[in-house]
Amino acid sequence: MLPSIIKRATVARIKAIAYARKGSYFQSHPGKNAYCIKPADGSAKDLTDGKLPVPPEELWLGYGPDIETYLSSGKRHVTEMSRILQEGSFSIGAAQRILEFGCGAGRMIRHVPEFAPKAQLWGVDVSAEHIRWCVENLTPVVHFATTTLVPHLPFEDGFFDLIYCGSVFTHIEDTQESWLLELGRILRPSGRLYVTIHDEDTVRLLDGDFHHERLARMMNEQPVYTSNKNNFNMIVVWRGSGSQVFYRSAYFRSIVPPIFRWVSRTPEAYGYQTAVVLEKLGD
Repeated sequence: MLPSIIKRATVARIKAIAYARKGSYFQSHPGKNAYCIKPADGSAKDLTDGKLPVPPEELWLGYGPDIETYLSSGKRHVTEMSRILQEGSFSIGAAQRILEFGCGAGRMIRHVPEFAPKAQLWGVDVSAEHIRWCVENLTPVVHFATTTLVPHLPFEDGFFDLIYCGSVFTHIEDTQESWLLELGRILRPSGRLYVTIHDEDTVRLLDGDFHHERLARMMNEQPVYTSNKNNFNMIVVWRGSGSQVFYRSAYFRSIVPPIFRWVSRTPEAYGYQTAVVLEKLGD
């Protein structure tokens, strides 16, 4: 089921450029000149995922055709992340503050309390529509904020023990180094940054087991991709927030700022995407 999930998510990300945009983020209630947020019903949110509200399908970013698949995909990705971090001598359960950078409607972070029940959780995204739903439905279990495409986040230095982002750097072009520096700024020394990227293993998978995926078909229609996919440092197809970005893993490692130590690289950690774990170095 995972391949089709990733396919729908990719298509939805590409369509994100059609969102109503104000400055450097995507507005909530796109297409409306006025709106009203009604008072909440006051019912308490429970840490148990089954009792947390599920967002409407239009906010799923393509992760699954039904609620069960949407929820299970988020838990699967958190479980895999926890395993990879543990292999690198980091326990997600010991983290006091955790940030999901690019949280959408909370598909992954809603499951994090099962792994880190004592952690303070934050999610940020450039889509105010997704963040507004999260604020109204997933707080106080998780705290949320709308951010921008500019590499700046509203947190103090060294605030988080763990920052993770699934399928975000796959769409960041030109400002990737600045975003790595900003994420490093708000990460404490010895904290971990977990990111997923498209790399040479992704190319191999799109030519092999994942050749039927829509992303594979779309990329193989792009001359810049097809003529360079076997010899590249970085490939960008399409531009802006709908871009698809591929790195040779050694090149990505070379642009990681020296404030980090490279911990691990795990292909197929997030569908056909590769997970990279970085450790924030001490002062």
